[in-house]
Amino acid sequence: MKLIVSFASLITVMFTTCLLMYVISFDSKSFQSISPDVTIRMEARDSIPVFSSREITVDACGIDQIDYLVLTSENNWLWESPDSIINKGKLREKMPLSFTVSFSDTGWKYIQCVIQLTSGESVIRSVQVYVYSPLLPKVIECSGDTILFYTPAVEDNVSYVWEFRGGPVIYTNLAQSRIQLKQKLPPEGRLYVKIDGVVSPSIPFQLQSY
Repeated sequence: MKLIVSFASLITVMFTTCLLMYVISFDSKSFQSISPDVTIRMEARDSIPVFSSREITVDACGIDQIDYLVLTSENNWLWESPDSIINKGKLREKMPLSFTVSFSDTGWKYIQCVIQLTSGESVIRSVQVYVYSPLLPKVIECSGDTILFYTPAVEDNVSYVWEFRGGPVIYTNLAQSRIQLKQKLPPEGRLYVKIDGVVSPSIPFQLQSY
C-alpha cells in the first residue's frame, strides 16, 4: 500500500515539475520574442507655422535588436539631407535622441522613422503635422515718404522679402518695419520669408494709403 502511495506521489511530483518547466520555457520564449520599438514625439500641436523650429524626440527600447534607424523629414530646411541615419552606437550612447525641424513649405508633413532590425526586418513609425503660413501682409503708405510694412511673424530668424510687381524688392529683418522711400511704389506685390536661399510660399498684398 505504501509502495502504491509513494509511486502516486512520484508521478504527481514529476507532472508538476514538467508543467513548471513548460511554463518557464513558455514565459522565456514570450519574453525573448518581444520586438524592439521606437517612439517619436514632436514638440507641437496639430499645426505649426512655416519657418518655426520644433524639437523631435526619438526613444527606443530593445536596442540590441536594432541595427540602425533612418529618420526622414521632408521640407525641413535645417537638415542638409531629408534623411538622418542613426547607428546602434549612437543609440547606445544617448537615449532619447533629440532633433530639430523647421518646415519651409505648407501642407501636411510626415516625419518617418524606419527601424532596421538585426534580423533583416524593418518597422516603420511616423508622426504628422500640418504646416501653415502665418503671413498676412499689410503695406501702408503713411504721410510723407514713410511706408509701414507689417505681417504676423514666423518664429525663426528670417528675412522678410517685400517684392513689388515691376518695382523694388525690400528686405526687412522684422515683421514690422517703417522705411522711408523716395520713389513711388507699384500698387501691389508679394511677401515671402527667406533664409539661406530657402523661401516660403508667397502671399500677395496691395499698397494701402493711410
